[in-house]
Amino acid sequence: MRKSAEQTSAGTQPETSTESPEAPLKKAMQHIEKIREALKSVLTDFSEVLTTLKTAEKEKKCTEKEIDAIRSTLKQIQSVKI
Repeated sequence: MRKSAEQTSAGTQPETSTESPEAPLKKAMQHIEKIREALKSVLTDFSEVLTTLKTAEKEKKCTEKEIDAIRSTLKQIQSVKI
């Protein structure tokens, strides 16, 4: 028995896709674009976190300076004799 050109070696018909050849490529491109947008979002979030951390660091330094000033003032008050 001779197999037709459309049959595979197992004797079954090959799967025929109703999608055009461009469809998988288009899906891949859309998927890549979604990933790209997600990465942009992550970078924006990282940037916001970095800004918050920098602000927190500045506030910490200011707070430490204020604490040092208060300690210095307290030492001066404690050294005053009445």
